[in-house]
Amino acid sequence: MDQPLETLRYLIEHRLGREAKVIEKLAAKPFSTLTTLVTQVYDDVDASLHDYAQLSLLAHLVKLKQELRTQSVGEGDKQRWQLL
Repeated sequence: MDQPLETLRYLIEHRLGREAKVIEKLAAKPFSTLTTLVTQVYDDVDASLHDYAQLSLLAHLVKLKQELRTQSVGEGDKQRWQLL
C-alpha cells in the first residue's frame, strides 16, 4: 500500500458518510427492515451486491444501537429499526 494514511482516512470518511446516510434514511422512514433500508442506503451499489451490503448495514445499525441511537423490534426478516 503506497499511501496507508490516506487510504485509512478515505475508508473512515466513507464509513462515516454511509452511517450518516443510514441515519438520514431511518429518520425519513422509521421502523424499516434491512431489506427496505439496503436499497435506500446502498442505492449507489449494484443491486446484485445488496446481500453483502446488508451485512455492512447491519453492522452500522448494531453500532448505532450500542451507542443508544437506534433500536429494533422483531427478529429475522421481520426485524425493524428506528432512531431513538
